[in-house]
Amino acid sequence: RDGADALALLNGARAFGLRGRGVKVEEVDDLRLLPPGSILHWQFNHFLVFERLTADGAELVDPAAGRRRVSREELDRSFTGIALTFEPSEDFAPEDARPKGVGRYLRLLRAHSGVLRRIVVTSALVQLFALAVPLLIGTLVDRVIPRGDVHLLTVLAIGLGTIVVFNFLASFLRSHLLLYLRTHLDTRMTLDFLDHLVDLPYAFFQQRSAGDLIMRLSSNATVREILTSGALSAILDGFMVSLYLVLLFVASPGMGLLVLVLGFLRVSLFLFTRKRQRDLMSQSLQTEARSQTYQVNLLAGIETLKASGAEHRAVEQWSHLYVDVLNASLARGRLSAFVDSTLAALATASPLVVLVFGAVQVLEGNLSLGTMLALNALAAGFLTPLSQLVSTAFQLQLLGSYLDRIDDVLETPREQDPSKAVPAPKLRGGVRLDQVSFRYGPFAPYAVREVTVEIPPNRFVAIVGPSGAGKSTLASLLVGLYQPTEGKIFFDGSDLGELDLRSVRRQVGV
Repeated sequence: RDGADALALLNGARAFGLRGRGVKVEEVDDLRLLPPGSILHWQFNHFLVFERLTADGAELVDPAAGRRRVSREELDRSFTGIALTFEPSEDFAPEDARPKGVGRYLRLLRAHSGVLRRIVVTSALVQLFALAVPLLIGTLVDRVIPRGDVHLLTVLAIGLGTIVVFNFLASFLRSHLLLYLRTHLDTRMTLDFLDHLVDLPYAFFQQRSAGDLIMRLSSNATVREILTSGALSAILDGFMVSLYLVLLFVASPGMGLLVLVLGFLRVSLFLFTRKRQRDLMSQSLQTEARSQTYQVNLLAGIETLKASGAEHRAVEQWSHLYVDVLNASLARGRLSAFVDSTLAALATASPLVVLVFGAVQVLEGNLSLGTMLALNALAAGFLTPLSQLVSTAFQLQLLGSYLDRIDDVLETPREQDPSKAVPAPKLRGGVRLDQVSFRYGPFAPYAVREVTVEIPPNRFVAIVGPSGAGKSTLASLLVGLYQPTEGKIFFDGSDLGELDLRSVRRQVGV
């Protein structure tokens, strides 16, 4: 409501200690002369933050859709030629970027520290059981087969069977513990989020759509999944990767170096694509939120649509939003296909490269056949959790996209502090407005200005005026949906701002 204009942006920048000015950009190529962080006027109704000019377009940050890349054609078509640039003034004070709200989730995890310890122990047991396999392979090839030692083979078979049984039991217990942890975290996170959401000021809901808020609510489950499965896996896989790598370097430095290079290729893939992955995830969340919002509004207003015969027009409008969802999904899918194909190629090539290197070492007499096969198993033990670690890293770097959306809700102050609100007594009906003024934003025009009126109990008063005169705004102020920008409202002599708004609203008919 009362969208921002250039003057409001300049005034807002001044509040942060920045000195801004408007400039005229004649040619798109001249954008490279603008400093990053400049604001571009877009399609005569929007503002975007400029990051940099590229060979085929530009990278921008859209408040409505997050970071995005636009083509040169779209830039020519949508940029109006007006830009705002900013520089620090004498009052500018640098501040650290706001940290992500991971702390609240870590506190929830600490509340289940006992379960977490059991999960870590059982996971470590599963990994240690896997560590016994290379030892068994080496012993089988170097000692059992050449000597025909049936007794030792029997012992190894019993040991292998025991490892399989204990591995099954440990994995089964870990799965049950993770299920317990996920269920409790889901319950706590979702309830806390919804409890905080419904306590937020009415203005918060006017600035965000229902579909967008539903998406934010469902994001809690994704965050829980990433933290319980992803974070724990990262810790355990990181430990096992380090252990396997140390064993490889101790047994064969050459093999250890080769495996380290193969692992670095997988990590490089993550580093190369992580920024693009995050940008596409933010874009996907935004488009899905817009599509879901339209679906909710379409179904909620189906009576009106049918009465006006506009059903197919509404579906056609939604189809445009759905195309945006599909385009975002396709972009993510293409990047995922590249990443998955590259990882699959590395997963296929790595064992073959290690096997060839090991065979050369055996032919040169540096390794026995059993030791070579055991090292191959160790290399697989290093590369497999490393691949999982890279996949987890992809998930964790997407965590920021979800946390940004959840933090927008959880870091918004509640409408009222319950500990400071005074329960309203039974109201008799006396209302007094003392120099009440209100506007919807710090730079918006006043919707209500300097209203002073006193209405005694048991008196009926009608407020009349043309559309836009402020009648609905005044009604919203009376029930505390908005707080006066200036002045105060009293019920039976009590300041509305100090009363428990819920207890007031239960006694007021709207």
